[in-house]
Amino acid sequence: MATASRIIERNDMYTTRLRVVMKCFLPTLVSFCPPGAQQCVRTILCSLLGILLVGSSCLGEETRDDQEGSVSREVRQVEPELYYVEDDLGRLIPVPGFRYRDFVDLVRLRDGLPVQAETPGVVLEQLRMNVTLPAPTGSNVTYADVDVECVVRSTRSGWGMLPLKLPELVLAESPTVVGNGEVVVTIDPSPVETNTDSAANRSSLQQGVFESRPVLDKGFLVWIHEQDEVAETETVKRRKGGRPHTIVLRGQIPVDVSLDRDQLSFTLPAATDSKISIETQRRDPLVKLNASVITPAVQLIDEESDTAGSVVEIRGAVGPTRLQLEESLVGNVPVRQIAESKVESVVRVDGRLAKIKAEFTLTNLTQGEGLFTVRLPSRSVVRSVGSTAKILSRGGSASRPQVVVRVDTTKDGHASFELVCERSIDTSSEGPIDVGGFSIDEVPLQRQWGQVSVFT
Repeated sequence: MATASRIIERNDMYTTRLRVVMKCFLPTLVSFCPPGAQQCVRTILCSLLGILLVGSSCLGEETRDDQEGSVSREVRQVEPELYYVEDDLGRLIPVPGFRYRDFVDLVRLRDGLPVQAETPGVVLEQLRMNVTLPAPTGSNVTYADVDVECVVRSTRSGWGMLPLKLPELVLAESPTVVGNGEVVVTIDPSPVETNTDSAANRSSLQQGVFESRPVLDKGFLVWIHEQDEVAETETVKRRKGGRPHTIVLRGQIPVDVSLDRDQLSFTLPAATDSKISIETQRRDPLVKLNASVITPAVQLIDEESDTAGSVVEIRGAVGPTRLQLEESLVGNVPVRQIAESKVESVVRVDGRLAKIKAEFTLTNLTQGEGLFTVRLPSRSVVRSVGSTAKILSRGGSASRPQVVVRVDTTKDGHASFELVCERSIDTSSEGPIDVGGFSIDEVPLQRQWGQVSVFT
């Protein structure tokens, strides 16, 4: 563009000088020529002048067309990198980091107009979280393995920050980052907001494991430094869109695993596409979720195997999420029946001595249940026990004696044994005599009944 401008300036300069020369010296030159040659010389000089004028104008038009075409293709707005703002004294103060966008927002705010919408600096496009729950055993298991994969994209140059939350996650190894540019994962140092809800307003799903481990921070922060691409022949930066960055976090979260249900809690960030997969050893569990999301989907790992577990898939969960997996009550899950006890007593009174023979029948016992604490009538003493039982210890008081008996239980949960007791009778007393007050501590009182026969 600069070369074309110089060519045009030179052509204009030469054309002007040629006109001056022709105007000043043409009459003198023609006067020295013979009369027959004056017309020929005048024609030749005018032709040369016309050719120069036409050539210079054509060259100027061509260069102007090229210049206009190149300018129309290359012209674009270049925002300043540093602004100066005038203070009260009229001095110009530099404002580093002040953008043209900020200037527009301030003007709109001054004029009472709403602030224009702005695209976020960093976007969480995809979130994948895989949780593997431990098997429900008698041991105290409090943690589950977690893999979190986040795909983020930066929309502006420079440093941008995105909160990933997940304050419950304890990292087992350093984060893995895939993608160009600088990515830093840190802890959010912001103070945790205190929960003013009382314990009475909390559901049972929010108790237990969720309060056993206090959360001391707000989770993780991801910082991304996106670099602009600079053209080789220009000094103006061009933005071509951010590249995706994949961040993988591996660690553990606290859980509460028992024989009949699993509880876990975590705090999730907002993502365009979010999916949580929870692998459990329970087959087709009942899922309870506090978040208002799509109904969780439960898929069996192996439909043909009765021992294989399930995978619970949750989509669209955001923020604090509390989850409970319960054992399904349908299928081949056994239901335990309550144990029952029946006592048939025969009392024979002979003077000042009462002999009591009691036969116990127990049903609905669990496997391995064979020790029972039997409470006897007041002031009675065990004299003998049947062949199917054995007395391990005696205790209690005189008014409420008791014995611990070991009984052989059958496979179907039935057991029976016999006790023979004696007690003295005060014939001078006018009060009633208790001869049938047997009970077993391991069986609910409402599931015990009996029959007493008295002979004198």
